[in-house]
Amino acid sequence: MNSTLVIINPKAGHGRAAKEWGEISSRVDFLRPFDERHSEYAGHIPKIVRQSLKEGTKRILIVGGDGSLSEALNGFFENDKPIQENAILGALPLGTGSDFLRTVGIFNIDQAMERLKKNRVISIDVGEVKSLHQPQKRLFLNIASFGCSGEVVRKVNALSHRSKKWMGGGLSYLWTTLSVFLTYHSPIVKLEIENEGEKRIKINNIFVCNGKYSGGGMLWGPEADISDKRLDLTILKEIPKIRGLLEMRKVYQGRLLDSDVVERVRCREFAADASQPVPIETDGDLFGTLPALFRIYPHRLKFWC
Repeated sequence: MNSTLVIINPKAGHGRAAKEWGEISSRVDFLRPFDERHSEYAGHIPKIVRQSLKEGTKRILIVGGDGSLSEALNGFFENDKPIQENAILGALPLGTGSDFLRTVGIFNIDQAMERLKKNRVISIDVGEVKSLHQPQKRLFLNIASFGCSGEVVRKVNALSHRSKKWMGGGLSYLWTTLSVFLTYHSPIVKLEIENEGEKRIKINNIFVCNGKYSGGGMLWGPEADISDKRLDLTILKEIPKIRGLLEMRKVYQGRLLDSDVVERVRCREFAADASQPVPIETDGDLFGTLPALFRIYPHRLKFWC
């Protein structure tokens, strides 16, 4: 096996990855020699990654979006340990959102190509969410969240499956966020944060940020840093519907933290619970409901960017 493996998710970006890979593959001579694999179903990418790393692959490049990248991340580890300490992960943004790459300053495929050619590697933090009711956990690279966003992700994914061309990444997230926000009933959550004790807050949503962006360019973690060894919590408290709509522009402008209904907390870990089912999403995929434990693993992954 070659030292570089390119994994293409043909369903990423509503089929964009499969459609454009043919042309893009002719522009990646700097990667050669490399092996190429196409994922065939949800959950296939971690299996491909895990097997390839065990066979000696040193570099994994994902052609897809945030979900594909997150799946690859989870394939880098087995029994809570990295399969290969020095293996690196990179991505070409051909997904619906491709939000994680925005955090490292990559906004399109051409920028990604130029950065990959330079072979720059940085050590970044990795988040983890662990269910406290079931024996399951998941690593996340970008942002996990719970509250209104879980319902948004469920609806966006359902709409994406029904229509391959439905709107587009940013518009579909924005439209669904607004429609869900107008009908969502804010739950009271209990947070147990290290060094801060217990908090009970009526929330619309809490964003657990390693990266800065999600939802096709929404800036939920404007001050988050992928290498600072901390989670950045953006706590969006209950807010009147009309005011929430009027302040949505702040999310795109990076001014969300200016609002008096938003609180920022930095920590290494915290637990969250609620008296009703509150859905959790990680990097755009659903992950059960509260209660859950969230933590950061400092400098856990070498990222090729």
